[in-house]
Amino acid sequence: MGAITNVGASMSVLLALTGCGNKTPSCTDPAAVDLVTTIYQQSFDKELAAMSEERRQRVQYTAKDTKISVESIRTASADDAVGKRTCEAQLIATVPADAVPTIPELKNQLRSIYDARGVSMDGASIKGQVTYTAQRTEDKGELMVSLVGHMPVMSYLHDVAMFRVWDKGVPTTPDATTKSSASSVNWSSFLGQSASVVLSDATVSNQFKALLGDKYPVFQTNMEVTGELHAEDGNLIVGSGNAPHDGGTNEAMFAVNTATGKYYAVLFTDGKSFNAFGVANMRELPAPLLQWFQDKGGKL
Repeated sequence: MGAITNVGASMSVLLALTGCGNKTPSCTDPAAVDLVTTIYQQSFDKELAAMSEERRQRVQYTAKDTKISVESIRTASADDAVGKRTCEAQLIATVPADAVPTIPELKNQLRSIYDARGVSMDGASIKGQVTYTAQRTEDKGELMVSLVGHMPVMSYLHDVAMFRVWDKGVPTTPDATTKSSASSVNWSSFLGQSASVVLSDATVSNQFKALLGDKYPVFQTNMEVTGELHAEDGNLIVGSGNAPHDGGTNEAMFAVNTATGKYYAVLFTDGKSFNAFGVANMRELPAPLLQWFQDKGGKL
């Protein structure tokens, strides 16, 4: 076998594996199937490299023990004149058993995002349909494989990896449980930064865990894509965000009163439901959260 050469990019990737002869490849050719998993891994590594350090560590914690396989392979079409096969198969990412989400809201959220993209989770296996072509070059007999449809499986795995941290409390770094335990937070140091930065502070995250209880993993998910933390109405520090990949139907907003130490949060889920924390009813929300609630269609 020769070297693997990357000759394509994005959702359609071409690879060449040299030294395998001139025989027309079948869809189940071991070399072709191996290249499918190689393309997936290259795409995964590229996405991983673009993540923040904290997210990369969390995703890697699950990804390192995840098995990628290709099953239910079938020939969709064949062009014997050029020795090309178009193949359909199921790409499967099998995660560790304790990475499977257990909170109903998280499982429902994954379904709402990925059902329409043709990806589902069966036990510990994330499954999605992919299409690939296999063909040899005429001059050197190199095996060329092009893969499409694998990105939704990869995105699903990313989300499951993040849920594993939030749901099961898996540490992402050796000192994750020994971070600052100071009783106060220097809020001014976080202003202008992504709201996700302050949520990674141990003191702040513990306060929100106590406030939201079993809804905290949903809050974390809905705050994954965040804007800048900013100050409003004098003593309020405000942050907001939304879940990735779902078009803004799962969002959250929070506020902290630096004078009283009071924490507030609002969850917006499935594009229709609201939950408020830190108040007895919606009318008691700080003004920025109340306005956000009403802008989303919430009724008092």
